[in-house]
Amino acid sequence: LTKVATRRRQEEQASVFVFHLGVLVVVVVVVVIVVVVVVVVDVWR
Repeated sequence: LTKVATRRRQEEQASVFVFHLGVLVVVVVVVVIVVVVVVVVDVWR
């Protein structure tokens, strides 16, 4: 019973980690896009 509970807890932690990783990737992508847009607009002016 304890082993199953521990495994379930580990799976929950793993899914939370994957979720946070996905959020981090999205944030990084958005920042990169914003920087590229700003640079392109600045260059075009």
